Amino acid sequence: MPVGQFLGGKTKVQYESDSGDVYIISRDDTLIGITGVGLVPSDPATDPPSTPAPKRFRPRGVYWQSNATATPPNARKFLICGTPLAPLYAASTGTAVTVDLVEGRTTGRRGETLTF
Repeated sequence: MPVGQFLGGKTKVQYESDSGDVYIISRDDTLIGITGVGLVPSDPATDPPSTPAPKRFRPRGVYWQSNATATPPNARKFLICGTPLAPLYAASTGTAVTVDLVEGRTTGRRGETLTF
């Protein structure tokens, strides 16, 4: 399994909900550098107005699995997508993605859920 998620730091990022609200959430540094997830680092000086995330909020994203020949083989991870238009989330087929120097591909997606 990619190790950056255990050893790396956390970064505050902007997350745009399906309704257009912006939430500032804290996530693994390794998620920021992945092409296609649409996560933007938070900057209090330039962030748009944000609201707190609702109770039992689960962000949208895509499921990722490493290749059978990768080390470790068949590792799985959920990659949060910061906007509904993120290329990995909008894709209707699996996409090759490298996570923490491990090659793999997306295998599905999940929409956001929340309670209000």
